[in-house]
Formats: sequence, C-alpha cells, structure tokens
Amino acid sequence: MNTPSAIGRELSALTSAWMREARSEGTVGQLRRARAAARQPVSGHSLSQIHEAPEALAIGMVTYNNPAGQLERLIRSAELADSNLHKSRYRTILLSLDCGAPAHWASSEIPHRRIESEANLGFGRGMNRLMEEAFRHSSVSWFLCVNPDGILHHKLFAELLLHSAHHPDSLIEARQFPEEHPKPYEIGSGLTVWASGACVLIPRRIYETIGGFDENIFMYMEDVDYGWRARSAGFSVHIAGRALFSHSVLDRSRDLLIEKHYYFSARYLAYKWRRPVEQAFFESVILERGYAAALPPLPETEHPRDTRAAMFEHGFAYAPVRWS
Repeated sequence: MNTPSAIGRELSALTSAWMREARSEGTVGQLRRARAAARQPVSGHSLSQIHEAPEALAIGMVTYNNPAGQLERLIRSAELADSNLHKSRYRTILLSLDCGAPAHWASSEIPHRRIESEANLGFGRGMNRLMEEAFRHSSVSWFLCVNPDGILHHKLFAELLLHSAHHPDSLIEARQFPEEHPKPYEIGSGLTVWASGACVLIPRRIYETIGGFDENIFMYMEDVDYGWRARSAGFSVHIAGRALFSHSVLDRSRDLLIEKHYYFSARYLAYKWRRPVEQAFFESVILERGYAAALPPLPETEHPRDTRAAMFEHGFAYAPVRWS
C-alpha cells in the first residue's frame, strides 16, 4: 500500500504529466483556434455573455483562504478543460464565492463572476448561492461543484458532459485520482450511491426537483445527503471514470476542528434520516470528546419520507468500502 508521502509524490508527477500533455503544441494550437473561433477579447466579463451559447456549464467554487498559487493552478486547469469542449455547443462560466479573506484569482478568458458574501457561509450554503445565480439563466444546463484545492484533467468537462448525455437524470461525480474514494461503483456505467461534492456535475432538472444542499449542514456530509435525496427522488448517481479530478487528501494531518464538524454533521444526518441509534452514538462521541459542553438543539428540517437510500452501517464512508 502506498504511504501518504508516496502518493503525494505520485500525484505531483501525474499533475506535471497532465500539464505537459495539455501544453503540447497540438493542444495549445487547439486552444488558440478555439479561442479565436469562439471568443472575442473580453473586457469586464458578465454572466449575460453565456446566452450566446445553446447550453452553458457553470463551474462553482467556494473558497476559504486558499493560496493564490492554488487558485491559479485551478484556473489554468479549467482553461485547458474548457479548450476541449465544442464551442458551437457549450460555453463555460466561472462563479466563485469567498467564505474567508477575498481570494486572489488569476485573470482568465473564461468569464468569471464573483458573488459577494458577508460571512463564512460554509460549503453547502455557499454553493447554493452560486447555483441559484447560475440557474437563473436559462442557458445554464449544468452546475459543476469544484473544490478550489483540486486540479482538473484537461478532458474533465468533456467527459462529465459525455457521461451526463448517457445518464441525463443523474448526478455525475468526477473520479478523484490518484486517491479514489473507497465507495464502490459499477464498472462501465459508474453507478454508485452518493457523489462527493469535491467535483460533481448537477443537471438543471435535479436542481429544480430537489433544490440545493441542506443548509443546516455547515460543512461535510452535505454531499452524502444530496446524493441520498437525489436517489430518493428517483434520480441516480454515477461516477465518470474518465473524468479525472486531482484532489490530494491522504497527506493531511489530523485536525480536531474538522473532526468536530464531522460528528456534528453526522449527528444531524442521522437525525434527518430517522436513525436514532446512530444519532445517539454521534451525540455520545461529541460529549465524551468535549466538542460541546451540552448538545445544541437540532433545527427543524424536512425528514425524507423514503429513507431507504440512507446507509449508516459503514461509518463515515456511508457506503461499503472497497478497501480499508
């Protein structure tokens, strides 16, 4: 089994290889031709520009004190992914919201609109603001949640949209690489049980049916809940195996604040999905570890009528695991 440091070195090497491939003469030439054919130089990007295309893909990014270099890396990878879309059919727009200090974004030829926030809204609520803005425009057919600390493979947009064309009533998750989530999925179709919010494509029809993320969850597991809600509403969840999203997590050190958020989110999730035994367990951990002197009251929420999609018996993986 690879150690975290070995995986980190592998990730670095793979990232460098992706960037070298994408910057090859052929790809750069393709990028230039696409830009010349599909765009005129833009001054003062406006979301209204996406109405020029039949269908638009909105990419949403919620930041929290991310380093400028990390954000530039994401923007450049998004530009490369954008260069592999057919401009006569698709157009992309970037939307971002800062939950911490104002982010220092590099300039980009992809239209980029920043949504103001007066507080740290958390991941789900922040993404909801971006989705609301994106889907106000009739040309936006998909919204892509993207963690700002990741890197997009230069064919990620194309692969996600291709997979969505085969499974139009589905959430489509990018395959995190080289550190995959251990939850299972069917080989070929990619059918799975929930989708990580680190990089997931949300079609308009799903958003218009079930809305956005549950805003009672500040961070962590709002994506688990969203996948369960989608399935309970008759939709499906798939992983697009060739849509690669580089997102390194195994080399992170232990963070007690993150653990606290995990247990509070898990407590709420069990409460919402009517699992009192699991709720009691998470509450006992919160008190034993001193995450709170007393349990705060749980908010009013809409409890799903059909709770069969919920899966608590596999711990924080919320699915059977392929390895441990």
